Amino acid sequence: MDVENAVNQALDEVLDKMAFLFFDEFDADAYAGEGFALYTQVAFKGIVSGELFLSFTRATADQLARNLIGIRDGDELYDGTREDAVREFTNILVGRTMTLLSPNDAFELTVPRIIAAPPGSPQAQDLVVVEGGLEDEPFKVVVVLK
Repeated sequence: MDVENAVNQALDEVLDKMAFLFFDEFDADAYAGEGFALYTQVAFKGIVSGELFLSFTRATADQLARNLIGIRDGDELYDGTREDAVREFTNILVGRTMTLLSPNDAFELTVPRIIAAPPGSPQAQDLVVVEGGLEDEPFKVVVVLK
């Protein structure tokens, strides 16, 4: 299985089972609404090494956090809670992706973190981009292979 297919399958599984959300592919950069507001990053090392970055709009991050943690729409969602939830989602997504990519190999993962901006411009041959929407909001996964 290649990285893009592993990311797509992991997204479908993790979003459906843990966050009760569905991913639809479309060009997230061409989305005319709210832009990305929250970015996460985790590095992985093993048979394949690199970094995985996620980009969320605030609305997507809020909905993901509410669904993962079980907070109702009317209840207050704190910034720290939102950030913890998207970091945990990033961790689960990269773990599932690596398992799908190479089920018999171990990978080292860094602790997922919130970053200030999306990744720069890596070389195209080392880049996997999966973009689309969660609940009609843009969402983007960038995997940079080393």
